[in-house]
Amino acid sequence: MLGWLGAWRNRLRIHQAVKRGLRLGRNVRIIGRCEFGSEPYLVRIGDNVTVSFDTAFITHDGGTWIFRNEAQYRGITSYGPIRVDEGCFIGARCIILPGVHIGARSLIGAGAVVTRDIPPDSVAAGVPARVLMTRQQYIDKCAASQQRVASQGKQETLTTLFSEFLDSP
Repeated sequence: MLGWLGAWRNRLRIHQAVKRGLRLGRNVRIIGRCEFGSEPYLVRIGDNVTVSFDTAFITHDGGTWIFRNEAQYRGITSYGPIRVDEGCFIGARCIILPGVHIGARSLIGAGAVVTRDIPPDSVAAGVPARVLMTRQQYIDKCAASQQRVASQGKQETLTTLFSEFLDSP
């Protein structure tokens, strides 16, 4: 009912992050709420990228708080920029950690925790995220499944496709 309010709030949050230095390329889709943290100016997202809901871009290691007040460690912090190159897809509820570079045309599976760089044209998932296959292998796998669903008539197509599951108790 109040979905428009959430969408408006998300647009406002993105606008504020951009004002604070977040760099977004052309045709970037951010679906739902995403978190750009306290240093959005350390995040760069390339052209034609989709970022799904509840993804967090974390540009610092907050764990340094536990020792940074000790004399020998005073002021130690850990920050790192995050770069997502063009044509990537970041799945729902991913966490991208400091210093990570996600290469062009890569796909990050839902729930992944990305702790290191992902090469271009890769599919990565897991905790921590690791490369599972190439982009082309993923395309071939999806094409082999023969599940082609247009946005028009989507519910009807999916209901027919999964009727056995939907009809079971």
